[in-house]
Amino acid sequence: MNKDNKYNSIAFKKKLGQRINNVKGKKHLRNIFSIIHNSNEAYTKAETGLYFDLNVLSITTLKEIEEYLDEHFPIVDIMPIDNVIKSLSDNKSDTKDYYGMTNQEKNFLKKLDSDSLKKESVGIPSLN
Repeated sequence: MNKDNKYNSIAFKKKLGQRINNVKGKKHLRNIFSIIHNSNEAYTKAETGLYFDLNVLSITTLKEIEEYLDEHFPIVDIMPIDNVIKSLSDNKSDTKDYYGMTNQEKNFLKKLDSDSLKKESVGIPSLN
């Protein structure tokens, strides 16, 4: 994909608009407005705020806004996740993988496990 085509795509402009909407500080919003104003781009000033259309902004202005947002609000793609798996209980039947089974099947297996545990505690060997 050509780099200029990236800035003309609807998906890019939608993401850029979402990133601008997530900016909370007035200082940063003023800086984004100053980029638009200094580039002599069209915008509308109303009592409720300033409005501009991302579809009519030039590619250089879009690049400047993206660079500003990347510098001050970098996108984090990957969040670290702990790879430690902890058991929530010491019960052997709770740690079995019952994925894809109906509740009736799960309960049947739990009953078998509990019966085998009772037999082992009494001294009767299990058939497993």
